[in-house]
Amino acid sequence: MNKLIFNAKIGLMNKEEALEEFIKGLRTAFNNALAYPNRHPYFIKSVEEFKYKIEALLNFLNPIEVNITPESLFIDERYWVKPLTSVELAKILHQRKIKKIEIRPGLSTNELADLLSALALSPKDIIKDGGLGAILKKAKAKHIFVEELDYSGLLNSQGQEESQDIWRYLFKGAVSGKNVDKINEFADDFFGSLKNIRAKDIITDKDLKEDLVKFLLFLKENNKEKFSKCSSELFNYLVNSQDALSDEDMQSLKILFEGLNENDFAQMLWFNLSKEESLDPLFFRFFSTISEGIGVHKIADSLSAGVKPKISFKRGPSLVKNVQSLLLSTDSQGLSPVYRNMLSSLLADISSSEDFYFDPGELLTNYCFVLLNMLDKESDPRREKFIIARLKKEWDFISRKKDYEYIKYIMQVIKSKQAKETAAAEELAVLEGKVLDLIEESIWDEVSDINLDFLAGELIKSRKGSQFYFNKMFAEEKINACGLGLFFKFFPSQLGLFYSEVEAKRNNLELLSRIVRVVSKMDADLSLPILKSIYSFSNEIIKAEILKGMQGVSQFDAAFLLSVLEGNSRTLKKEALKALSRNKESEKTGVRILLGIRNFWGRKNNIILENMSIVGELGLKENAEYLLPFTKMNLFWHASLKKKARNILESLKWKKE
Repeated sequence: MNKLIFNAKIGLMNKEEALEEFIKGLRTAFNNALAYPNRHPYFIKSVEEFKYKIEALLNFLNPIEVNITPESLFIDERYWVKPLTSVELAKILHQRKIKKIEIRPGLSTNELADLLSALALSPKDIIKDGGLGAILKKAKAKHIFVEELDYSGLLNSQGQEESQDIWRYLFKGAVSGKNVDKINEFADDFFGSLKNIRAKDIITDKDLKEDLVKFLLFLKENNKEKFSKCSSELFNYLVNSQDALSDEDMQSLKILFEGLNENDFAQMLWFNLSKEESLDPLFFRFFSTISEGIGVHKIADSLSAGVKPKISFKRGPSLVKNVQSLLLSTDSQGLSPVYRNMLSSLLADISSSEDFYFDPGELLTNYCFVLLNMLDKESDPRREKFIIARLKKEWDFISRKKDYEYIKYIMQVIKSKQAKETAAAEELAVLEGKVLDLIEESIWDEVSDINLDFLAGELIKSRKGSQFYFNKMFAEEKINACGLGLFFKFFPSQLGLFYSEVEAKRNNLELLSRIVRVVSKMDADLSLPILKSIYSFSNEIIKAEILKGMQGVSQFDAAFLLSVLEGNSRTLKKEALKALSRNKESEKTGVRILLGIRNFWGRKNNIILENMSIVGELGLKENAEYLLPFTKMNLFWHASLKKKARNILESLKWKKE
């Protein structure tokens, strides 16, 4: 567009138009900041056009204040949730921990370019440079003011690689600078912080391990109580980690616990023995490895001296269970005789204690097992009915306890009895109904239990009806693979209504994201059709998640993925090409589409450069030959393409066969 015409159009805007153009201009300029270097002509052009739109809005709002929430922009005393560009921008800015941006008259093109370039950095890079405010201050931006949120809030984002990087950076900064306040913050929520790393990260990352050692030593010298707490939490985190620890791994982790003495190890052992949940099978191997420098006798003596008074705290059942499992487990075969004698003595002390705990819950559990065994063996219909009546009387306890292994046994006995056509069939049917109701209700509890999964898989029809499932999924927003799987199994005719309900929640990005993740992991026959349906009405953020999910779904729709490559979104094109890479022919076709764009007079240079970057970033060496023609172009408007193609081929170490 001619600059004079563009300026004239901007000048004729009313306030509403100026606001809408401002939001559109921010998104366009941000996209170009992601795609091009700071002083690239296309980037500068978008900055200049955005600056005109800012100046137009300054006629109505002075200064322009953009407040950011997780799901919307707040400008001119109202929330902007439509168009979806506003929601996407809000999410992007919130991820970078920006609370407010204020723009004042007198803004220069350079200041605006500096702002957009800073916004295009990843949160990790922003924090490394001291935050967005520090970056702009360094750039001497006088007409832009930024209010930031606390970056430590990013540490609550589970499972994100970005938050892991930021956690490491913040942790390293606190430890290396011996910042007492920050170190205490990490110590206060140390177990929560550990979710940002994996056991394997500690084993393989020398710098991370050294920082943890420094952290613990600092606490030992300055706050022994927190030192003991954090050491114990680190031990518990590692021993219960999903990463399997080899003997070599355990040896490498010993350095983290070198500051502990026999009393610390005794407390650690006591804590794990007396907790409610069962001990991990590898517990004692790891404990023995990290404590071997102290001496078994010292730890055993310290534990024996401190344990007897604690028995009266009525932890008998937990101690008995854990000590017995430890003595009998296969991992305890190499257990030191000193430890074995000490633990056996502990068992005897608990058993003979006057304060031995009488657990009515355990007694009731045993009673229910006795009833079930009696029912299984009984053949007299009158006595069968009597036993079933007793089980029904205890049903409140059974349903609260949710011992799914026991419930599985109930179903086995019921099926066995029903196969014999007993006269107590009516009573058995009522008991079966209670079990089936409990299963359908329990699958939404977000618990991981192999017996519950088995029971859910055995269901052949729903007693609750489709509305029960719709309420769980869309009113209570409970989404899991088991619940979705049963819904699709029981109500295939309701799939259209399911799509409508999902589309009605299109602005609930968190719910939509969870549905996409669960459907992707289910990898069922319906997974791909559901993902494609959600894609049709979703914004770019959800579409990117869907394309990532398709990379793990066994079904493959090359035509759909290839159609994405013809769009304008760099993010979506990259994720679609990743998914296409599962099939060599499809990958080749995808690269050909991205790089085979007709480009008269260099008009599509920016698009082709973007597509080249995608191919290079994904390391698609086998199809790098499609970059070769660009290296032979000699017309001046092809210079940027020629340079880019050569750089990518060089980075891929590609050579013509």
